[in-house]
Amino acid sequence: MSTTISYENEFNSSITEKQASMLGNFVKIIKNNNVIKIKEEYKNNELWNVIYYQENETTDQILNKYPILSGIDIAKKTDIQGNYIKEEIKGYLKHQGLKLYSFSIENILTGKTLCFGDIDIQTGNIIPESVIKLQYNTYGDLAYYYHYNEQGKIDYIEEVDSKGIYANEFSMDYYNDALQLFP
Repeated sequence: MSTTISYENEFNSSITEKQASMLGNFVKIIKNNNVIKIKEEYKNNELWNVIYYQENETTDQILNKYPILSGIDIAKKTDIQGNYIKEEIKGYLKHQGLKLYSFSIENILTGKTLCFGDIDIQTGNIIPESVIKLQYNTYGDLAYYYHYNEQGKIDYIEEVDSKGIYANEFSMDYYNDALQLFP
């Protein structure tokens, strides 16, 4: 197994290890066989947050690797269908247990996130009003956010680099039929 370490600044641009230590705020990315295993976020050169991609480790084993942190995010790729992958992230706080449970769906060909939201910790069901779906333009840049309501229907559309809510001649029924909650 080959392990590589890379660094990114706050804008997700690649930087060197020396640049990272000079900046103080950076992300250290550890990959095993070109697959992200750990993302360590640093603020003022101190470890601030960790996203750990779980494989065979138990939650306790992962939490014990970072005893100085008060919490850690554990991510797991849970479902792959065609070009889409679902990732679930569980946020744990030391001495309190699971506090946040969320998901995202990505297109593995483009690396773009299609939607994300929260999952009810008690029931394991997606919380519809937390879901946000993203749409990209022909250049691959983010163009729209679709915010959903409690019924899983589009509540409003937000245009990126725009002021306020997107409005045009189409009704919300059109968008709800054209853009279902999940791809």
